[in-house]
Amino acid sequence: MFCPKCGTPLDDGVNICPTCGMVVGENNYSQQQQYQYYQAGPMLEMKWYKFLIYFSLFASAVLNAITGLQMLTGAHYGGAAEYVYSYFEGLKGLDILVGLLSIGIAALAVYTRIRLAGYFQNGPKMLLYLYASSAIINLVYIIGLNMVIGEVAEMIDTITFISSTVVSAIMIFVNKSYFDKRAHLFVN
Repeated sequence: MFCPKCGTPLDDGVNICPTCGMVVGENNYSQQQQYQYYQAGPMLEMKWYKFLIYFSLFASAVLNAITGLQMLTGAHYGGAAEYVYSYFEGLKGLDILVGLLSIGIAALAVYTRIRLAGYFQNGPKMLLYLYASSAIINLVYIIGLNMVIGEVAEMIDTITFISSTVVSAIMIFVNKSYFDKRAHLFVN
């Protein structure tokens, strides 16, 4: 017998899947349904998936929330926020915008984790949206800094933006490929 949700082989008489926690049993799914499920896709490793739902998405939520709060309060300037804001007009508005967007990304990371952990059909797409949104926020911040500060920001932040955009693009590609192979698992 196989778990109809994650495909884990189960011993006879097991009522709960030890991998995903789904209630299973012959009363819930016939052998024919289990066979059809098993034939829908190969048995694939889920280590990356577990890393995402148990660590990465939580860490992303916490780090983005902290970043957002720092941006909203000006704490990322190490106590010199008033001086920086008085010298560069418009920077405070940019920091507030990016702070709010970062908190939004934190919420999106939590929502994405819930959708992935529940094997919801839109879970993998939400993960891709999360990475794309992070890249867009970086772009907004870099463009805003260049508009407010000028050439100084251009030199410093171009490297940061390029590296974070490349990482986001790689993560989108890797996760799309990974979850496309496991699409049969996300049926809720």
